[in-house]
Amino acid sequence: MQGVVPDPNTATTYFQFQVDTSNYGGAQISFDTELTPNGYWAAKNDMYVFASPDGTNWTQIYSIISMTKSLLSHGPIAVADSGSNDITGVSSTWIRIINVGQKTAGNYGTVQLSSIYIDGCPRPVYPTLSKSFADVSICKDGYSSLTFSITNPNSHGSLTGVAFTDTLPSGLVVATPNGLTGGCGSGTITATAGSGTIGLSGATLTAGSSCTFSVDVTGSTAGLKTNSVTVTSTNGCTGNTATADVIVRAVIPSIGFVKQVSYSATGPWFKYVEVETGSTVYYRFTVENTGETTLTGISVTDPLLCPSGCSCSWSASIPVAVARNDDHIEYCVPTETITALAGYHPNTATILCRS
Repeated sequence: MQGVVPDPNTATTYFQFQVDTSNYGGAQISFDTELTPNGYWAAKNDMYVFASPDGTNWTQIYSIISMTKSLLSHGPIAVADSGSNDITGVSSTWIRIINVGQKTAGNYGTVQLSSIYIDGCPRPVYPTLSKSFADVSICKDGYSSLTFSITNPNSHGSLTGVAFTDTLPSGLVVATPNGLTGGCGSGTITATAGSGTIGLSGATLTAGSSCTFSVDVTGSTAGLKTNSVTVTSTNGCTGNTATADVIVRAVIPSIGFVKQVSYSATGPWFKYVEVETGSTVYYRFTVENTGETTLTGISVTDPLLCPSGCSCSWSASIPVAVARNDDHIEYCVPTETITALAGYHPNTATILCRS
């Protein structure tokens, strides 16, 4: 009936189409109509245009009452709800056009649609985030570098307000010092030593650009640590969730101990030596930290050479081995000596330590 807005859910005659608007904002529709009267009297048609994000919940976005021109252009018409909130951020938008005709000379006029256009502004694609641990297995109290890489996949337009807050899993904290390297444009990176959070805020990435930064983290308890974080941006909405795993192992103490003998206090040193009876025999002890934790309380006893403890001055602690030095190895030539007697004399020493 003319003059009454039709119900788009109960209308039986309409023109309808669906358009993908997931990556577009500010969508608009334009079209032409041709009104053909059927009889001698001029037709007066009403036309209503509705939009819906799901094909069920409709919002009227346009109407024309008593349309009499045979050719008429309509639009552009904003595809938005009554509150002017763009509804085209969904995966698709449904458009339904309903014509309410006037009966003339016993028949209804007909309306034809042509030149239908849908346009809009491309929405920025969300940022993408990847993350990884440099070492996927570390000892308790050891550290690994955690790297974040963020990319703006858009070929046109910057992403602004790029941010994330990474809450580390229990038993994983930012190392001291935090070992921060790299950056992300003008963004602020937060990685307080000893805390359980790494954050980025206020970053801007130009079209096609990316940024990378790394922070050292320490494992305080043993076990598998799964770390996930989601990146967001102001104009590109929520991005993906990136996940990385690291295994924190309980440390394994281990020590290497070598005893060597010589006819001189300065060597050379051997596993065994032949000397004349009455000669002075010297010994050298070599201690090496071959484990994953610092060794302390080093002491050596030898039942023949020094049964009450040898006169060696060991460091208070011997560190774990690293590539840049040999601080994990120490030597001692005790002042105690043995005067050689005839025969074969095997000799065993014992080392004790704490980890």
